[in-house]
Amino acid sequence: MFLADGTENTIDTFPKEKSATILDLDKFSSDGKLKIVAESTNNDYPSVASNSVDLNIPFKLFVPTIFTPNNDGINDLLEIRTLKSKIQSFEMKIFDRFGNEITCLNEIESKWDGKSNGINVPKGTYPYQIAITLTNHTTKIYKGNIYIINN
Repeated sequence: MFLADGTENTIDTFPKEKSATILDLDKFSSDGKLKIVAESTNNDYPSVASNSVDLNIPFKLFVPTIFTPNNDGINDLLEIRTLKSKIQSFEMKIFDRFGNEITCLNEIESKWDGKSNGINVPKGTYPYQIAITLTNHTTKIYKGNIYIINN
C-alpha cells in the first residue's frame, strides 16, 4: 500500500486464493486519500491493480482513569491521547471533591503533574470536564473521574 505522502506500508499479506479486508485505522494519523495497490507475485502472469479511497478517521479520546505522580518515572503525568489533527480547541478542567477548579489545561499536548498551584494534591478522586471543538466545528463534552494514588 502506498500512502498519499508517497511512503509505503504493508498492512497484511495472505496466502494464494485468500482475500483480506482488514484495515487498522489506528495506523493513520489524519484523514485523506489512501491508495491501495495489489500486486501479483506470480511470474507467469504478473498483474497490478490499484484503487484510491477517501479515508475518514473517527474521533476517539482516551483519558486515563488513574495515575501516580510520585516521580518514579511510571505514570507520573496525566496525558490525554487522541487524534490531535482533528482538534480545533481543547479545555480540560479538573476539580476537587467540593467542585472547586484546581487546574485547567488549554492545550491537548498539556500534561497534568498532579499539582495545584505548585503543590501536590492529596490522593483521591478528581472529577474532570473536557470541552473539545473539532475541526468540523462540532463540540464534544466529556466528563469523568481521575483517581490519584501515591502522591
